[in-house]
Amino acid sequence: MIGPLTTTAALANTEVAPSIEITQTSPTPAQPTAPTSPDAAAERVVNTGLVEQVDYINACRRTNRSVEVFADTALSPVNRVGSLAANTSVFLTGVLAPGRAQIARRDSPTSSITVVGWVNAANLTTCDAPVPIRACYGINVDNLSVRSAPSSTSAFRGSLRAGSIVYATANPPREQVSPNAPPDFGRIWVEILQDGQPAWIARTGQSGLGSNATRLSDTACNP
Repeated sequence: MIGPLTTTAALANTEVAPSIEITQTSPTPAQPTAPTSPDAAAERVVNTGLVEQVDYINACRRTNRSVEVFADTALSPVNRVGSLAANTSVFLTGVLAPGRAQIARRDSPTSSITVVGWVNAANLTTCDAPVPIRACYGINVDNLSVRSAPSSTSAFRGSLRAGSIVYATANPPREQVSPNAPPDFGRIWVEILQDGQPAWIARTGQSGLGSNATRLSDTACNP
């Protein structure tokens, strides 16, 4: 009888041993699959150029000038997805790159997104910043040409009707006097916004005479 009892005890001990080994080894952490040191994390940020700031998700921002929106952080012209007028409210997605911010255009944090893309972060300000006073002009003549540059030989961008109102790109407005020589002989040009993009109109005729456009009051420009 002693022999079988000894054998049974030995078998019992043999069955318990694996469970003890499992208990001892189960807390051992798995080997990490990627570097987790601060230096390695910093290297990953540098390599991708992108970081996520959770505190910035859905943070409200406002454009401080007309802004073009792009699909990539390089702001490549071929990847332009749209434009935003000055003082347009947008929301940050929380994803940032050096000098860049990814934004979403929508009416509120819960409404549908109408545009998403990358912009130059310098063209954004906080939504609680004072809204700048805009400068605008009333057009005095019919078919006033809109040009891509302050010259009557530059690309034609359209025309304006008498009685229409256009906004300057800045306040005070950016003006430029053409040389007192052909083709403009001293016309005074002002930079305006046309469909959210900079363009130019001749505010005066030759030698600065006449008035194609008149600057309106701040009240008229900022109702």
